[in-house]
Amino acid sequence: MMLMLSNHDVRTDVEEGFSLDPVLVNLYHDYLDKFGIKYYANTMCIDAWFNDYHVLCLNTDLGLKKMMHLNNDLVKWLKEKLAENSDIHKPIFIVTHQAFDASHWKAGLFGGFDDQDEMLKKLFSDYPQIVMLNGHIHNGFSVIKFIQRPYVTLVEIPSLTRGENGVKSPGTGCLIKTSQNEMVFKAWDFYGNKKLAKYNQVIKLPLLSVLVKKLKEMEASES
Repeated sequence: MMLMLSNHDVRTDVEEGFSLDPVLVNLYHDYLDKFGIKYYANTMCIDAWFNDYHVLCLNTDLGLKKMMHLNNDLVKWLKEKLAENSDIHKPIFIVTHQAFDASHWKAGLFGGFDDQDEMLKKLFSDYPQIVMLNGHIHNGFSVIKFIQRPYVTLVEIPSLTRGENGVKSPGTGCLIKTSQNEMVFKAWDFYGNKKLAKYNQVIKLPLLSVLVKKLKEMEASES
């Protein structure tokens, strides 16, 4: 089990823009120890491997009210982790609380992602197999979008407890099934233990962003 921090967690008992509350950091590390998730010095980010799939959770280093910010150590860590055993044909899952700017509906509210938005988009474009999962916006099924961009695949996750648009009932979420040919995001009502199949989404592999990168490489190598 991997748990990440939201904007409401990190802004508790801290002035906006300052380092996170040490009590919160210790609580988070205690949780990670309990579930055997490794964490790293000078960052609030974590990663793990599940059946050969690399999953990275990016937590803000500052107690921002709505946005997130990664410190220099964390950006260095991220570059190293993205390169770790990377395979263009194997999706890398990156989980952020906030959505990138100019992506999902309402992503730009309250300041958007932060001033690192363009930097991270450029970094992620070197790894077109990235599938980025985010929440924060409180959209629900029938409203959330699965967007394939040339630099990354963007997947919006419904709010588990407080949907404000679309399906608002609590307990909604996704089970992800992967194969060589596709990723299936199966919609569920976890509280009611029932499938919501009409909201299922399928993304065929290879991803559009992977095909774009391959096309550019072919154009560069062909006369």
